[in-house]
Amino acid sequence: MGAGGHGFESRYPDPLYLAQLITLHVLLTMCTCPVCGLDQLDEAPVDWAICPCCLTQSDYTDSPLRYAELRADGLATGAQWQSRYVAPPQGWNPIAQLLNLADHTTASAAN
Repeated sequence: MGAGGHGFESRYPDPLYLAQLITLHVLLTMCTCPVCGLDQLDEAPVDWAICPCCLTQSDYTDSPLRYAELRADGLATGAQWQSRYVAPPQGWNPIAQLLNLADHTTASAAN
């Protein structure tokens, strides 16, 4: 469509912007680490909170691409619990924990 702004571009936001909004929604509404999927954080992973499982510091590495890189690095090094001060939850399974990320992504996309 012409300069009137009635084309596809004017009706739909930039896909990267949408991805960032979904990520922000997940961060603000879920107490789940966006890197490792630990769903037992004391608060939403914002404002410099540190996940005891993977030691990701929120607001420092907030980027969906960076999350994927950190997740891959953690898996490549054996997906070990990282905190020396906070014990893992009883029965902790790092691979099963990753399923929490799929649950939140699906829930965000449905809303």
